[in-house]
Amino acid sequence: MNTLAINRLLRRLEAAIAGGQHNQAAVLAKDLARLKISCSVTRQRRSLDASPASIMVDMYVEDKVSHQGPISLQVIPTMTVAQLKEKVEEEFEIPVRVQRWILGKLLASDDSKMLQDHNVNSNGCPMFLYLVAPDGEQEGDSMGTAESVKKHNACEVTAHVPGPAAPQPEHPGGGWYYNNEEDRYSFCEDTESEMTDDDDDDSRETSPVKEGNRPDESRKDTKDDDDNEKGDDAIVGAAAVVIHERPVVVQAPFIGRSFVKQAPQFQKTVVDQQPNRSSSSRASQLLSLEETMKPGTDQTFQSPKGTPIRRATITDQKAGTLQLGWKCPLCTLVNSPTRPGCAACTTERPLRYVVPVEYRANEQELQRMKQEQLLDNELQQITAEQRLQELEKQHQHYLQLVDLDNTDLVPNMEPFECSVCIVQYEAGEGVVLRECLHVFCRACLASTVQFNEEAEVKCPYRDADYACNSVLQEREIKALVPADVYEQHLAKSVAQAENKIGNAFHCKTPDCRGWCIFEDNVNEFRCPVCRRTNCLTCQAVHDGMNCKQYQEQVKQESETNAEARRTKEMLEEMVERGEAMNCPTCQVILMKKWGCDWLRCSMCKTEICWVTRGPRWGPGGKGDTTGGCQCGVNGVKCHPRCNYCH
Repeated sequence: MNTLAINRLLRRLEAAIAGGQHNQAAVLAKDLARLKISCSVTRQRRSLDASPASIMVDMYVEDKVSHQGPISLQVIPTMTVAQLKEKVEEEFEIPVRVQRWILGKLLASDDSKMLQDHNVNSNGCPMFLYLVAPDGEQEGDSMGTAESVKKHNACEVTAHVPGPAAPQPEHPGGGWYYNNEEDRYSFCEDTESEMTDDDDDDSRETSPVKEGNRPDESRKDTKDDDDNEKGDDAIVGAAAVVIHERPVVVQAPFIGRSFVKQAPQFQKTVVDQQPNRSSSSRASQLLSLEETMKPGTDQTFQSPKGTPIRRATITDQKAGTLQLGWKCPLCTLVNSPTRPGCAACTTERPLRYVVPVEYRANEQELQRMKQEQLLDNELQQITAEQRLQELEKQHQHYLQLVDLDNTDLVPNMEPFECSVCIVQYEAGEGVVLRECLHVFCRACLASTVQFNEEAEVKCPYRDADYACNSVLQEREIKALVPADVYEQHLAKSVAQAENKIGNAFHCKTPDCRGWCIFEDNVNEFRCPVCRRTNCLTCQAVHDGMNCKQYQEQVKQESETNAEARRTKEMLEEMVERGEAMNCPTCQVILMKKWGCDWLRCSMCKTEICWVTRGPRWGPGGKGDTTGGCQCGVNGVKCHPRCNYCH
């Protein structure tokens, strides 16, 4: 009977009762009843560890060749890793120096960190304890610490193994034990230390106990063995029960190949030890199994089909993973020589490690390496295909961008509603503007270009939030409108450029489009359009007269021409009354009939603030508040009588 399995059931039963999990407690009690374990329950006082902040976690204990767990352990999330190691050493007799903890899928290398820093803060959290042998000690030391877990009593319950009358599962021994939870035999591979101990059985072999032995003799022999381990004051009395086992044939996998073992005949002495009821200390469980192998037992046995199978020897293991494998520098797990990464913490294999020549991989490892090679080839093939697809996709995108750049108008790819005429259009019937990506129909964009007063044609998009200030490109304008409309647009562009240039002069011939940019030392301009000579000093065309003669003629005409004189006087009077003003840029007289205080000169297109009689914006143009009237800056109007000029 497996002592560790019974202790684990009792510990889980204790945790279920303490946590109020009646369904789980009923299932565990049923499992104990199926094993016919006689036990007595002792109520415990609430210990210091049973604080409201304590939790119950599942601890798994592992070493190179074995695995135990889950084992219920009561901890506090605020305790440090060092305190956890001391607690495990106190309760399970596992030295701190051989403990390596994996908490929250990471190696707990900092003993000062608390458990809650490793996400151990709720009931049922898994905690993995890996046992390693200190440097200079034998590998069997870690197995000895693992055996101490089996000897630990997990709860305050005293269990008694029933007598010979109760049927018990037959124990084959040799690494096999009966799994009570799965109701079958399981195999635990023997370590080198256990095999070495089996070789020395002849020197410390005990005599088999006969059925006719007196109880006094059996009690005496058992008590002597217990006194060597627990001390004279640990046990008051004991009773021995002798159970004769029969050979059992079992089968289990071992490193990629199946084999079976016929358990040798042996005698199992089950000792039922009870503490002194008069002792003031708490009652603790003491259940030990003493197995004695008969001499001359053969290690080779027959399978159910009669095929002899050889048992693994120490010579075979010396060429295996434990002796030739690489040791993980992080968690100290010994991995297979052919494994590229640690099986526990996924740390990469050391670069200097070379697979030994004498290592022989088993079928399982060969299959794994073959599978890894296939997966690697498939991954490389998929990566190459994806790279080719990505390159092809990038090339297609490049060709699309080249085609769009060579196209004057970008057609729309989806149906849309024009925000100007509010009409639905299908894909390809509209135009996507390059600067702002707004979509309009061709007719609305052509009308915008034709009736625009400025040389720069802005996007016609407007809504309640903002107005788009993007400008249509020149090739878009040329592709949208006919040739004559495009010529008018170019003329407006030339006129606006002329007005913005300070030293520009336009030909004084009526309806002539010629103009020039003059310098200070130039006094005449011969128009390339009308072929007439303009005087830059007099700002007029006076062929046959010099400048003095022309100015005297103008003065005489103004005095004799009554209509010209009255017009001049009327304009000067309107300027004095504030009904008109001179443009600050071109000095043309402007009048405001109605509306807000913002207006624009029809000649030079300068934006003007009527109430301040100056330009609306600074020298940088629209939006430049460094000059002009600065209306609305910091929420202040430009003039007390300002009637919204911005």
